Amino acid sequence: MAGILEIPPGTIFGGDFRVVRRIAEGGMGAVYLAEQLSTERQRALKLMRRDLVGRADFRAKFEREARVGAKIASQHVVEIVAAGVDDDVPWIAMEYLEGQDLAAFMRQKGALSFHDALFLMQQICHAVGAAHAAGVVHRDLKPENVFLCDTRQVGVPFSVKVLDFGIAKVVERAAAASTTTAIGSPAWMAPEQTERTGKITPGTDVWALGLITFHLLVGKSFWLAGNDHEASMTNLLREVIVDPIPKASARALAVQPEHAALPAAFDAWFPRCVTREPDARFKDAGEAYFELSGLDAPAGSRPSFTTGPVAGSLPGLPPTKPSPGNVTSDLASARTIEAPVPVLKEEIDEHLPTPVHRTPIAYVALPVALAAAALGGVVAWQRWRGPDVIVIPDDAGLVVAPPRANCPQGMRGIPAGRLMMGRDEGKPPERPAHPVTLNAYCIDQNEVTVEAYDACVKQGACRKPEPRIAWPKASVDEHRRWDPMCNSGQKDRARHPQNCVSWEEAAQFCRWAQKRLPSEEEWELAARGMDSRPFPWGANAPAPRLLNACDEGCVSAPELKDLSLVPIAIGSDGAMTTTQVGSYFDGASMFGVLDLAGNVAEWTADAHCPYPGKNCSATARTVRGGSFLSTDPDDVRTTARVGQEPDVRAAGLGFRCAR
Repeated sequence: MAGILEIPPGTIFGGDFRVVRRIAEGGMGAVYLAEQLSTERQRALKLMRRDLVGRADFRAKFEREARVGAKIASQHVVEIVAAGVDDDVPWIAMEYLEGQDLAAFMRQKGALSFHDALFLMQQICHAVGAAHAAGVVHRDLKPENVFLCDTRQVGVPFSVKVLDFGIAKVVERAAAASTTTAIGSPAWMAPEQTERTGKITPGTDVWALGLITFHLLVGKSFWLAGNDHEASMTNLLREVIVDPIPKASARALAVQPEHAALPAAFDAWFPRCVTREPDARFKDAGEAYFELSGLDAPAGSRPSFTTGPVAGSLPGLPPTKPSPGNVTSDLASARTIEAPVPVLKEEIDEHLPTPVHRTPIAYVALPVALAAAALGGVVAWQRWRGPDVIVIPDDAGLVVAPPRANCPQGMRGIPAGRLMMGRDEGKPPERPAHPVTLNAYCIDQNEVTVEAYDACVKQGACRKPEPRIAWPKASVDEHRRWDPMCNSGQKDRARHPQNCVSWEEAAQFCRWAQKRLPSEEEWELAARGMDSRPFPWGANAPAPRLLNACDEGCVSAPELKDLSLVPIAIGSDGAMTTTQVGSYFDGASMFGVLDLAGNVAEWTADAHCPYPGKNCSATARTVRGGSFLSTDPDDVRTTARVGQEPDVRAAGLGFRCAR
């Protein structure tokens, strides 16, 4: 292809990526297999075409491609390792995937059972729904842009990655401006994508998700022309745009009579995706998956290649020894917390904060990605809005209702449902596991920041916090060690969480903001999600890219060496104390809530009563979520909890609000 750079093997880009060979090419550039020198891992290196390098508009698109995934809080999009410009050539280093795309997989397997299809759609919708929550519309969803990559997770043969967000469009600009180019592969694109002035919304992706689900269950395209190699583009577009859309069950009998066993209510679900009226579709991928997961499987449907998350909760981690030391002293000094859970955060985000580490972002490093990237596209930006959620069923006891709508900006919507709270194999405060029923609610996406709390102080509604720790018998040495870690009054920490506040001070702020402190149950559901995950991000062990906790960098800090801390993970997250809220995108919960583990633990509204009741005489309040100095993985689990007296102030203790 003209304009494709010919890069000889051995060429180094960005000082860290050695080219091995070219593996794909497309409209914007070429993808090369490269070795990352610093880690000795294989990466995919995308380079911009030579004839486009001088075009400011194409350079801007290429650069946005490297950033758009940072808005998407899902492990099912592809990690971007680094990006830059070398010798005037823009480049992006990406995760290198091994496996096959869904199109090839379906050619081999044919129609799937409902359980297997749901397992795939769960992961696809997690990625697409997280994109919708971030204001990003994919616009080219199709089996070729879904990749089944090898995984190291026990019992799961592959992990799904949604590819090619490079042509994504952000809702804000999509709503304000018309589309100048039809984006999308014809057999999967929504009718509005065939019009130059068509309005692109999350419903555009929902159309494709419906067609993909049909394809998984039947093994054929929904469109007759899509199954006829001799059919013309005119035949296909007539079906998409003009002809009546038949029932899914009738079309299944027509294209695959030997495998037409769809779920009983699929004929009601499918038109909520594949209808020419965008406003009649499910509002986003999360809602579409929620309704799909509630359908009854056809008789005889069984999982064949996995037992995955659809059949139960994610596996836990190996048991670890309890944190040593006094619980109150440990929390107050922000070292370890005997049993806190992931932390939720508040604050209206005018923009996404700059991470303190190199945050992975999502794109893809395979030939199929470049093929779709050739279509081009426009990327815009939008504030992370409202209540969009990803809803995943849990056969072990979590039943949910649709998410609450219209959460204020800066909050995330959590659906009503029944949560199996706690865990029988946990520490004593976590036992026994017991069911609780919750109404829908909103919770802050980020922890309350110093600048937000200062606004309350300036209006006279909150007391100015003293930048000092406070707990019984705090020694002079403890004050000397921990007081400097209180964030109030420190000019460079406006976007850090407000710490060193008492329970009443936290509650007063929430009242001023016309909110309240979350209950324990609300906190745990927002952190644990619908699949009973052990950590907010899933089942993987804590790692520096997931949370701000005590890793190797923290252990080696001069002011902490004498504490003989054991790192929670190998490597360093780059933060010795708290960091800006929302800095760890990969650690987001399934609802898009950030920093549910690490940074600061959080006050909740409830007294610290033994499970399962709430009526006790305890004066202590329950704290959830590990701090920036948590050293035990159990301290950042979604079920962990600890009690603290309400007048305690600690460097590792903050809060967020709910309503």
